[in-house]
Amino acid sequence: MAKKTRSKAKKSHRDPDRAARNRRTAIAVLLVVGGVASFVGASAGLDAINNRAITELTPGDPVVAIAWPRDERGQVWLPMLERERLSSLMLQAASGGRALSGEPLAEIGRALTDTGWFEGTPTVRWTAEGHIHAEGRFRAPAAAVRIGPREHLIDYQGRVLPLDYPAGASNQIFLLNPSQPIADVGSPWPGEDVRASLDLIVLLQRESLLEQVAGIDLGQGRQSGSLSIITDRGARVIWGGGPQHLRPAEQPTSVKLTRLRALLDRTGRIDASVDLVDLRPQQPLIERRHD
Repeated sequence: MAKKTRSKAKKSHRDPDRAARNRRTAIAVLLVVGGVASFVGASAGLDAINNRAITELTPGDPVVAIAWPRDERGQVWLPMLERERLSSLMLQAASGGRALSGEPLAEIGRALTDTGWFEGTPTVRWTAEGHIHAEGRFRAPAAAVRIGPREHLIDYQGRVLPLDYPAGASNQIFLLNPSQPIADVGSPWPGEDVRASLDLIVLLQRESLLEQVAGIDLGQGRQSGSLSIITDRGARVIWGGGPQHLRPAEQPTSVKLTRLRALLDRTGRIDASVDLVDLRPQQPLIERRHD
């Protein structure tokens, strides 16, 4: 029987160029995978470091601070209870936001703006110590409109401020008998009579004639808008229409100011120490002197 002969397998001839290309591709893939892994690991590491730094800088609730408004003597005029309320509002707005990010800052800016205290939106920032600092232009009280047993603060533009007091406790010039009801906080009190009374306050302040003024009656009924100054003695000095609202048969504002200043120079009082002074007619009325 013939013996089978085993045929030798043929050697495959490999393409050397193709093998080299495969090696380079494999190396490139390994480098990319390794680079991605390194990047992800580094990012995770940086996030962990950042979070740890945030925790160290801002443990628990952040410290908040506001640049409080001051008077000409450098004293903070905003009451302590209102300062505490605004600080608490900042803390509430900051809660839930990522520390050292812009999220809580924007929330605080919106919350403070909505209080009605600020012209525009306050500037809010993180400090180097990880605290939150807010600064803005406060609206200053100009008067208090008395409605029933309460006095509601308004600024020089007539905008309602978020503070009211029992009648006589606001330490502001009070306004009586407004023609319109109160507006929302931050909005102007409607009615030309309130605007006219604020114009008069600014005028008397500029002329150094405001010291003895306790309040202003805005008038009622047919006399609505005819302003009467109430002095710190309870006397009345009838002014009439506001500085920008001259009424028929009244003397101009310049004449009224001259008469008021003359009374102060002659008697030491803008009310001449009597019950009633009327600055409107051609001849001023001065009557009912106190004994």
